[in-house]
Amino acid sequence: MTTKITNSPSQTDHRVNLSQTEIQAWLVNYMAENLEVDPQEIDINLPFDSYNIDSAVTIGMAADLEILLNTILDPTIVYEYPTIKTLSQCLSLGGETAWQKDLHR
Repeated sequence: MTTKITNSPSQTDHRVNLSQTEIQAWLVNYMAENLEVDPQEIDINLPFDSYNIDSAVTIGMAADLEILLNTILDPTIVYEYPTIKTLSQCLSLGGETAWQKDLHR
């Protein structure tokens, strides 16, 4: 998988680093609010498309994540990391998945 995070030069030093747990909680609340359900009804292991959300919601989510993390995200990141768990893991690692870090050693 290729990572869909880029930083503009002005944002490189200002990216907000949140833990996977913090990003998961944000995503769960985001999904619950958009679906008008209790956050406890959101399963972090289910693909986003299983919630029958349209592309406008996923693009909006990517845009809101950009604001939260102060970085630039490709709106298709939600399709590459299709669950709350995988997306939050990717984002908490600053855009590098564990196997990509291993390649750099």
